[in-house]
Amino acid sequence: MNNQSGWSIIELMIVVAIIGILAAVAIPAYSDYLKRAQVTEAIALLGGTKVPAEIFVAETEMWPYATSINAKTGGRYTTLLTPVGGGGIFNAASIIGYKIKMTKIGTNGWVGFQCVPIQDMVTKALKGCGWKCGKTTGSDLSDGYLPSSCKDKLSI
Repeated sequence: MNNQSGWSIIELMIVVAIIGILAAVAIPAYSDYLKRAQVTEAIALLGGTKVPAEIFVAETEMWPYATSINAKTGGRYTTLLTPVGGGGIFNAASIIGYKIKMTKIGTNGWVGFQCVPIQDMVTKALKGCGWKCGKTTGSDLSDGYLPSSCKDKLSI
């Protein structure tokens, strides 16, 4: 009796086809996962600017530059933390906030936090910021990469 063991060419072709199908599904999903992680890193870096910025505003009545509050200006996937309205007077009409660029998402992938000044209705004194999070004006970042809590329309 001729007892040979091994794989036939048909069985090998089926295995290669299954691996190809799995790769075709897994690689784009992994790529999207990485991009969402990059956006999450950017939002975390921006989140660290909120409290120091509001303290700076309370003390000086001006919107701070990133260096004024010792903000981290970049991370592994981000660069160019930029204040919008830095050095300007904090008032009810201010368009101010921070934006940061993702290094590997699109050619202009920016996400930002915008401070909307909150004004006391009686005294007209400014009480701080109402924060909005989203992609900035002119950003080519896909909405699908943003967390659901960060999809506001920003004017910065």
